[in-house]
Amino acid sequence: MTAIKTAVGIVDKEALNKLQEDFDTRRIMDAVSDLDELRGEIEEPGGPRTDFFRLHEMLMYLCDEDAPPGGEEAVWELVEELSHKFSNCRDLVEKITDLLDELQKLCPDPDEEEGAEDFDGADDDE
Repeated sequence: MTAIKTAVGIVDKEALNKLQEDFDTRRIMDAVSDLDELRGEIEEPGGPRTDFFRLHEMLMYLCDEDAPPGGEEAVWELVEELSHKFSNCRDLVEKITDLLDELQKLCPDPDEEEGAEDFDGADDDE
């Protein structure tokens, strides 16, 4: 049997054993910090949302011969700035996703959930 009943649900016993051996729970709090950083990048007043509206104005001018937007910034500078911001966001999201992928291994085989043994809270050395 590879499923085990715990106070937080049935989990895969082998994945739990591996987790108990080498998982640092501080990584969860690191993910919270990463989320805060993501929020800061995306929700910043006058941040990416405003920048995309500005980029739209610039491209409307370049592609559709619309009225030129005000301001001195070059279109490529704005694109470069946005690209850098979202590259950083992508890195943070990948880090969080890797953590969640690792924890996803706790998911038990549905066929083995019914016969899951009880978890005693101690490490098993079988």
